[in-house]
Order: sequence, then C-alpha cells, then structure tokens
Amino acid sequence: MSYSFEKPVGAACDVRELEYITALFQTQHGEESSFRDGSIEASDVKNFLLSRYGIEISKGDVRKHIFHDLAGSRREDESLDIPEIVSLLLIPYLCKITSEDGKYDQGKNSMVSRFEQVAYDRKNSIRQQHASFEKSIIGNVLKIIMKEATGSDEEQPLSVELLRQIFLAYDEKILSRDEKLLKDMVAVASKDDEGENQILLDSKAFAKGLTHDLDLYNPMQETKFTTCYEDVFGLVTMDRKSQTVDEKEEAIDGDFSIDEKEEGIEVENTKIYNLHSGREENHASGIYKRVFTFSQIDNFSDSFRDKTQFIVVWLAALFGYLAYFEIFSTFGISVCQPENSNTFGCQVLNSITIWFAILGTIVLVMVPTVMLLSLGNNIHRHSPVEILVSCVAIALFVFFPALYHKIDNRFMSTADIEGAAWFSHAARFINLIFGGILCFFQMCNIVRYIIPDNVLAESKVLTLILRGSGVRSEFGIKQATIRKVHDLVKNAFELSESIIQDDTREDVAQGMDKKTPSAISLLNYIKLTERRETYGGFFWSWKSFLSDDLIENQGIWIHTRLLAGSLAQLVVTLFLTFGAYMVANEVTLGFYPTEQVPQNNRCGSFADPSMCFFPDDGNGNSMGIGFCNNVRLTNVTCLSQFVRVPDEYTDYFCNMINEYSFMSEFNQYFDAENVLQLLNDDPLTCPDLYIPYPSEILTAFEGSEDDLFCVAPIAVCTPTVTNSTIEVKGNCIIGMRDILPFQFSGELCSNQTLFNDDFNILYTQKMAYEEAVMSYMPTRNTLKSSFNVGITIAFIAGFSNFAISIPSQIVTTMKFRTGAVESLRNREFLRQRVGMLNLTYLLGALVWGTIMTFIAVFISAAAISFLVMFHVTSPYIFGVLSALIGALTTMIVKALVSLFLNKYSFAGFYRTRPILANVANVIFECWHLAVTSTFIIIRALKLIAVVTWNIGRIDRPMLAKGVGEFGPIVLDNFPSIFEKDLLAIDSHRHPYIERLGMMYLMKLKHGKRFASRTGCHWRLLFVLALMPYLRKNRIDAFEDEDDDLFEDESDHELSLMQTIGAELVL
Repeated sequence: MSYSFEKPVGAACDVRELEYITALFQTQHGEESSFRDGSIEASDVKNFLLSRYGIEISKGDVRKHIFHDLAGSRREDESLDIPEIVSLLLIPYLCKITSEDGKYDQGKNSMVSRFEQVAYDRKNSIRQQHASFEKSIIGNVLKIIMKEATGSDEEQPLSVELLRQIFLAYDEKILSRDEKLLKDMVAVASKDDEGENQILLDSKAFAKGLTHDLDLYNPMQETKFTTCYEDVFGLVTMDRKSQTVDEKEEAIDGDFSIDEKEEGIEVENTKIYNLHSGREENHASGIYKRVFTFSQIDNFSDSFRDKTQFIVVWLAALFGYLAYFEIFSTFGISVCQPENSNTFGCQVLNSITIWFAILGTIVLVMVPTVMLLSLGNNIHRHSPVEILVSCVAIALFVFFPALYHKIDNRFMSTADIEGAAWFSHAARFINLIFGGILCFFQMCNIVRYIIPDNVLAESKVLTLILRGSGVRSEFGIKQATIRKVHDLVKNAFELSESIIQDDTREDVAQGMDKKTPSAISLLNYIKLTERRETYGGFFWSWKSFLSDDLIENQGIWIHTRLLAGSLAQLVVTLFLTFGAYMVANEVTLGFYPTEQVPQNNRCGSFADPSMCFFPDDGNGNSMGIGFCNNVRLTNVTCLSQFVRVPDEYTDYFCNMINEYSFMSEFNQYFDAENVLQLLNDDPLTCPDLYIPYPSEILTAFEGSEDDLFCVAPIAVCTPTVTNSTIEVKGNCIIGMRDILPFQFSGELCSNQTLFNDDFNILYTQKMAYEEAVMSYMPTRNTLKSSFNVGITIAFIAGFSNFAISIPSQIVTTMKFRTGAVESLRNREFLRQRVGMLNLTYLLGALVWGTIMTFIAVFISAAAISFLVMFHVTSPYIFGVLSALIGALTTMIVKALVSLFLNKYSFAGFYRTRPILANVANVIFECWHLAVTSTFIIIRALKLIAVVTWNIGRIDRPMLAKGVGEFGPIVLDNFPSIFEKDLLAIDSHRHPYIERLGMMYLMKLKHGKRFASRTGCHWRLLFVLALMPYLRKNRIDAFEDEDDDLFEDESDHELSLMQTIGAELVL
C-alpha cells in the first residue's frame, strides 16, 4: 500500500490546516453549523488549558481575561474565529520582523547550546533568505489595505475616518461604529518610540500599531531549550510567601496568577526564576489554579518528562504479564457442582466468573505496577518520596519476579514453564534489562531533585540529560511553528502578488488594474484550490522520523502510546520468531529423533517376555503394542517420574480391557473379569493410570545386555506393587511412542526363541509398518523446510506491521492537516470526538494483533509450503497449479484480444463499431459465464490471504465504507480509534495549538499589558488584508446569548449510541 497522497498546495493547504486545528479545538459544539464556522468558544479554551496544562479556570474568566481583548468586537467576546486565531499565531512573527535580535550568546560549549545555536541559525537563515520579503511585508500589506479602502496605495493621514473606511472595506461594520476602539487605534499608532505624533499611516505607524502591545514577548524564546509553559512562567514555579521551604518544591501544582489587580482579583506576591533573564522577578497578581493531573501516566497528551521511561514501563508490564501470568488461565475456578459442569448454563457462569477474575487480577496487579513504575516521570520537580516509592516498585515488580523462581500459585508463577523453559528465561532477561533502564531514569530523577533550578538553568549539559525527551520535542515543535507561520504568510502574500506557478499567469495579469487586491488574491486562491501535489511516502516517513525533520519541520508529535505499541510489535515479532524456531525444532525432533535412543538417566524398567501379550486385530495383523504384567522399575524413586492420568482419560483404558477380555491370554495376565466386574458396578473404579513424564522411560526385556538388547517405550501403566521398599511393579502398555505403534528396537528383538509367536508376528510386521508409515510420512527436510518457510513469512508479516506503523501515523496525520481527509467540513468528523476511552484499546490491539498475525501467517504459510513439498500431496498441488497456468494462458490471450477490441470498437463509453462490439460482448459473456466460478474461488482465496496478512493492521480499514456497519455498530472500529488517537495528540501538540496555548498563558500572566484590544484589531486588519479568503470564516457580532452552549439532543443520542455500539463490537 502506497503511503503517498495528493494534497493541496500553498495557501489552499494552509486554510485546510487552520480549519483542521479549529475542528480539533472545538469541544462542545452540539450544532453542526456552530462546528463548521470554525469558532473557538470559552468552554473550548477552558477545557484545553485544563487538559494541556492542568490549569483550572472558569468560562467566565476566559471571556473576561482572554476573549475580551482578543475577540473581534465587544459583543463578540465569547468566541474566536479563524482570522482572529491567525492574528494570534502571527504575534511572534510580527515581533521578530519588527525587532532586531541581538547576537546569540552561545554560553557554555554544550550539546544544548548547540541545539539552541542550530535553532537560532535556522531562524536567522530563514530571516536572511527572505530578508527583503520580511522587511517589506508590513509595507506591502499596508499598500493592499490602502488600495482596498481608498483605491490608491498612497499614504494618507491617520484618522478615525480612515480606519472606519478601512473596516468598512472589509465588511467590519460593527467595528467601524466603535468610536472608542477607532480612537485608541489611532492613538497607539500615531506615536513613535520617542512619543512624537505620526501624521501619515505609513509602514512605521502600521508596525507600531501591530506590535505596540507585544513588548512582554521575547522573540528569543523560540530558540531556547524550554517548553512553552516555561517560556511564560520560567523554570521555577511561583511560590507563596506563606509557604514553607518544603511547600515551595510542590508549588508546581499550586496556584498561579493573572495580571488583573485593578479589577479586584485576589492579589499576592509571587516569585519566579526567569529562565531567559537569569534573575528573580516579583509580580503582583491574581490567582488561577493549577490542579494535580498525574502527568507521569498521561498517555493522552504526553505531558510527562521522558517518552523512553513511559515506553519501558509499559513494555515491562507487558512482558511481566506474559511471563508470570497464565494468559487464558481459569485460575482453578468452578462455580458449579461436578455433575452439572458440562451444562451450557454452568459453562457461561464459569466463563463470566473467570473473565472477571482476569480483570480483577490485571486491575489489582498491572495497574499499580504501571502507576508506581511511572513515578518520577514528571517534567516538573517531584518529591524524594515519589522517587523512593518508584525504586521500591522496580525492585518488587521487576527484579524480584525475575530473580526469585519459587512463586507458583493459581494466579501467577515465576517458575520455569515445563517444556518451554527458554520462554521463561528470555522473558526474565528482557525484564531485567527494562529494570536496569528504569533504575537509570530514577537516578537521573534523584540528581534532578538535588540540583537547584537556577544551577540547572545555567548548566546546559545537565539540562539536556535531566530535562528529558519531552522538553526536546517541545523545543522541536517551536522550530516547526516558526517555519509554518513563515510559510503561512509567504503563501498568502504570493497570491496578492499574483505569483502562481502555472500557465495561466498572463491571464491572471490581464485587467489586474481594474481589480482590488482582495479580488486578485481570491481569484488566485480559487485557481490554487484545484492544484495538487504528491506528498509523503514510506521511505520519506521513516527518514523524517529518524531525523529531526519530522518534529522540527513538520511539527508532528508521534504519540507515545502508539510509539510504545510499535516497539512492542517489534519486540514481540522477534520473540515469536525465536519461539517458533524453538517449537519447530521440538516438533521435528519429536517426529525424527536422533539415532541414539533417548534414555532416562535416573530410571528404567524390565519386563519378562513370557509375561507379555501382543494382541492382533483378529485377522492376524499385529497392533504393534504389548501388554506386560509385573513390569519392574529399576528403583523405587522412579515413581516420581510418573504422573497420574486424569479420570476422564481412563475410559479409554477400560474400554480396551473390555475389548480384549474375551481372549484367554489377556485374562491370564490382567484378570479382566475382575476388572470388568468392578467396571460394571462403578466406572470410577477403573484402574489408576500413570504415564512417564517429563521424560520417556524404556522397558528392556529380560536377557538384554549393553550390546544386545530389545527395548520399547512405556506408554501407560497401572501399579500392582507399590508398598515394597525394594521394588515397584505395574501392568503396562509398551511399544507406543507419540501414538505411533511398533516402537520396538534392538537386535535381540529378532531372537525368535526368546519371544512367543505373537511377538514374532509383531516384529515381522514392524518393517512393513515402518515402510507404510514412511511412505505417508514427510521427510525430515520437508517438515523442517515447511517450518522455516512459515517462520520466515510470519516474521516478514510481523515486522511489516511494525515497519508500516510509524509511516501510517505520519501520513494519516498529514492527510488531516492538509485537508486530504476533511475535518471541519465533514459531518463525520464530529463522531471522532466521541468515546475517547476507546483509545485504551490501541496498545493491546497492536500487541495482540501482531501475535495473531504471526500465528495465522505462520500456520498458513507452513501448511501451504508443506502441501507443496510433501510427496503425497504435491502431485495434487501441481495438478491444480497446471490447471491455473492453463487458465492464465487463456486469460492472457483473452486480455490481448480484449485490448485490441476495446481500442478499435470503443471510444470512452461509446461504440465506434457497434456490430463488432456486440458480437464481442456475446462471446466474452458466454466465456465468462463458464469460467467466473474459478475467479470467484480465486477472489475468496485472495480475500482470505489479505485478511490473514492484515489481522494486526488497525491503522487502515479492512472493510469498505458502509460495509459491516449496522446503525451505530461498526464491526471493524479499530481504524476509527486509531484516527481518534492521532487527533487527540494533535489537539494538544499541533504547532499552531502549542502557540495558541502560549498566547493564552501570556494573557493569563500579563493580562491587559499583553495583546491589548487595539493591537488585536490592528493585527486583525493585517490578516484580513493579507488573507482575504479567510473573510468567509469571520463571525458577525451578535447579541449576547446564554452562556450555556446549545447541544442538539439527537446528536447527543447519536454519539451515545455510537459509543455503546463501539464498546459492544470491541
């Protein structure tokens, strides 16, 4: 499957991405119309701040302290539309192009400083490369505004009437009537830095209006190795004067401020260590609350310190579960009486009880394990108690089970798995590695706790080591935001300049002087919406992921949950490959043991040939087994080498006794009449049966020596003498190994004087039996080659699941961002916001999907290769293959003829030679009527093969849209859950959303001193002039409505039904 796609280009792509982020940001829009208008309401910002930063603030405070200045008018302070959102995104860009960055202070020679230097150089490179563009962009946009409003791009005196005329030119009628706003806008733009009044609305005055309220924003923050939260509040959190020293350390989850002292909000002094200025700052401020969110386990927005620790925690929990818990164990649970155990109702009740027991075990063991192992993975400071508890958890849940092998109960076992000790050893070794990695992270956390924040801020080496991958990824997101915003402005300006790379450039230029700049831009935008370019690709995705391009250029944050699942797929695939190889070797050795007869080093047995009976089927054909009385074990300790057969399997033995009871020879040795008497009275009195386990025990006939012997394996025994301290005897069935009879070997077996006629017949027929068996038994090479083919193809299938996981995440995210998959315009997108807890299926689905894919592909590939190579079935396979080749040959001939007829008889949907076309239709219709059955069979086989190969693929739908959907129930809901996960992480980590979050935090900290109402409207004019195609997303000012959002009841019920349906299917 190709991982490239067609996407819009230039400004058309930018608009789709802006619509996409507003679709992500909206949370409670019940009406489809309110969703599609792209508005962000106070409840959306409230939910975002709580989910992303843990900041608890009311909708009223959002309206009062954020929307009041940022929204387009006083009556519109309950929502932000797309042009207003863009004006927020442009704040750092406008600060950058209107200020001169000082020389970068590289500081200490460290890796972090090199990161920052590279980021600064990249930012400076963009600026130098487009120096003339950035230098003239404000002036050019001003010319666009003047020509749009006055018909001339000449500078004019700055006045209220001029601004009113400008607002009316962009249909902002309500703003044009706001006299106070217009006067304030004139006032802030009419004074330069020296306080002198400006007369004309020139580039300098326009720049002053755009940035006069942005002095508190430092453009150098974009190249600092910090998070957006730290760029606003500094590295050390605020601390109340009333707090003790110990309380300061925990202030990160305390209260924070907004600058609204004059409005009567509770005021207190707070102290911050500013990471950029390098000094402590005091602020008089009001209060907002930052709540505890348990960010250490936050796999929704990845707000923990380091991704690696999170991934290792989950991998350790996964392999601990697989190694120490029986996955499908019944835990010895039986809620019914034995006589009712086989009834359907009892089986259902047992199943319900067992599954609840499994759920309880996981909740009581795995959940605390994950939570405790995750302690310390906090991007902020944490207490030493937290680190200590996590270290104890590592010792208890990781090291102890791996090193102590004596736990064995119905719930868990750390002992070796009988017959698969390699699995236990491998799982323990892997978990010990995970435990060592977790110990390293806790050591870093201890160092992080000891080192003061001001020392950490000054030491860039410590910052790199101790801050974790979360900070580095956010640092990359900041770099991506710089590039994306620059491209947003550049693409928009190219439309205004009629710079479009197609053959219609001259046509666009004709009559340009008669059109307004907005008309030219809109015309070019319409033409641009038709253009597409190929984007993405499998190798491009991996190259971007393995380099810094994905995070620093594309701004794509790979969700740690999916990253953990992808790595688990790789580890599980390697683990299964090794396991399948071990199992295949065991099976091959079982069918084809080595030349040396396997011996039990501790035990053996002896039998008297005269006390043995070798039955036949009544027609003179030996059954290949023997019944021997008083088989003597070599020592009494050999009893420990036998295990009792469950009662339900003893019926076979009793039936055998019943079948041969009529033979006098049988009764001579086994007293069958007595056994049958007991059997007829009570079936439970059937003799106790014992089989050798775990290793085989051989019986040698009396007279055997080291170089001359006759031996046979014991199949099953019932003891006769067990009280003696000297010897143990029993009645045994011998001569059967792995359900195959005639397993007698040794030169002494051919001595006819030693055995009776029954055995001589058996041994005579042994060779014929072995010949018959060998004629229908695959060779060792056939069996081994089949296993090898199955393992190889299964490994490819499992590895492909891992290999395509990352590209699929990247490409799917890019499809949403570029509009290749609709978001804001798509009603179905509303359904993506339902059932967020379903995202928890993904990690298990990725792991078990890979396991099921491996097993299914291994069985299918091994079976097919076996049928092809097995000498009994290969003639039939090649017969079918020859028939397919014959059919394929006729199909090739038919295709060539059809190609010729299509070319000369049809033009599109029309016939150019009707007679020839009609005759050909009849011929092919009759021909296909006969052979279509074969194609249907082939189609079924192809579908089975595709489904088998893609069982573990949860990123792409296996069923076409509408197939397998029954109302709210969707049979294959995993692809939708996969998309929801990508949307969930992008709703927190998209570069535009990260910058919007930073602007909200700046407003919360500085209040009216940052991004004033006048400055926001100057920037709104900048956006409307540069991007007139966004005017369709402007929301007119309405009368105040009720604060509660309208939510359509039918939509709510539909969402509820979808959630219930998804749960039922999954």
